[in-house]
Amino acid sequence: MPIVDHSVCAGFYGTGTPENLICAGYSDNPSTDACSGDSGGPLYITQNGQKLQAGIVSFGNGCGVGSPGGYLPVSAYQGFIQQYVPTAAFAGQTPVNTDVTDVNGVWYDPNKDGTGYVILQTADILVLYYYGYRNNGTQLWLIAGPINVSHIERGKTLSLSVVSSAANNGATFTAPPQNADNDTVPWGNLSLTFDSCNRATATLDGTDGSVTHHLVKLVDPKNLACTD
Repeated sequence: MPIVDHSVCAGFYGTGTPENLICAGYSDNPSTDACSGDSGGPLYITQNGQKLQAGIVSFGNGCGVGSPGGYLPVSAYQGFIQQYVPTAAFAGQTPVNTDVTDVNGVWYDPNKDGTGYVILQTADILVLYYYGYRNNGTQLWLIAGPINVSHIERGKTLSLSVVSSAANNGATFTAPPQNADNDTVPWGNLSLTFDSCNRATATLDGTDGSVTHHLVKLVDPKNLACTD
């Protein structure tokens, strides 16, 4: 649909039509139009060969009656949108890098004493070690992963299988396993979401229950400080 001049739009909807409103539609092809149920949908334009969302369906005079429809300009709500979607990129901006790097280190939840994670990432492998306690006070040691991950995307949840071994075999923080069989035992799953290289959310769900940790990085490897 063509974008029409604001004066044309005001002719249909009155002088109170907002100056920044986008109006679009055909006068000679009324069968092409937004209609009931389309509110909140996108109005796309093509700029320099790239498809961009310029507007949001707002209102109109009926459906397909030859009058332009009104669309809220996306650019006017840039601050609001980026408040909830920080990675949203707008035309003319440098694209936001959504990758999170330098996640290696020791992580902990400031609100949960005595627990923590060690996160290790190589070029394309991610492994986590968890140390904490069960509800009955006994130690709980878990291993999550490994999973193949060439890059970590900010805000994207990773799912890792979790196993326990020595902690289920009589070991403590100061004593080895009681039995010779140290094979890993399936425990559950870990959901892990990085907000940055120093903040993440981890949810463990398995044999001993479910718990969510809001993590901050405590220690970086030498010469690999987080800069995000």
